[in-house]
Amino acid sequence: MAESCVAFMGFKRSSVRKLGFAVVLHIHSLDNFPASSNGVFFKVKHPKKSKEPPYWSNTKYCEKASVVFEENVALMADLFADNKTHVLQSHHLRISVRQKTRKTFERIGIVLIDLAEIANKREFTQRFLLQKTQYNASLKISVKVQQTAGDPQFVCPSSSVPTSGLFMDSTDMDDVLFDRSNSIMSAEGQMIRIAGLGDVSIAQMKEAQGAINELLDEDSDEG
Repeated sequence: MAESCVAFMGFKRSSVRKLGFAVVLHIHSLDNFPASSNGVFFKVKHPKKSKEPPYWSNTKYCEKASVVFEENVALMADLFADNKTHVLQSHHLRISVRQKTRKTFERIGIVLIDLAEIANKREFTQRFLLQKTQYNASLKISVKVQQTAGDPQFVCPSSSVPTSGLFMDSTDMDDVLFDRSNSIMSAEGQMIRIAGLGDVSIAQMKEAQGAINELLDEDSDEG
């Protein structure tokens, strides 16, 4: 990642600082998925700028409209915070769910998790509706986050007050389904209320959706 710098008395000072995090994803299950004799697995990838390798899961099979994984994915992530605003920059984990075919595989759908938005939550469990999919399936995931390095004062993009990632109380969000139906337009038509994020302006939504669409459209599933 190219860090922007400013000149100061002959030296260069970075405008961002690096924070280290340990993350454990527990992938419980893929639910509401049609029965099939083909094996199902998932791949976890960091953003392109990260040097961390992808993670490949074991192959499981669908039983009673559910594929049970119960698999842990432990990873390290470097996030960057603005020195002035303390706001963390986005760091999307991309979970691609796939189904084996006779010769190769087909992608069932994708889940994106922005670590910057959840860095101050010690632990929670959530169902994520798959994106870029023809199925109405969801992936149940538990997430544990712990800061391991850097300044503990930072702001998550959806927050307004700096919090400490080292001493934040745990938050449980069991089986919260993040769905398009959870988005509600206000009477003024200028703000959208999104489950888990609160009020977001239309302009912010368009900007965020554009960035997310680019990530979803990445043709980077080879290998």
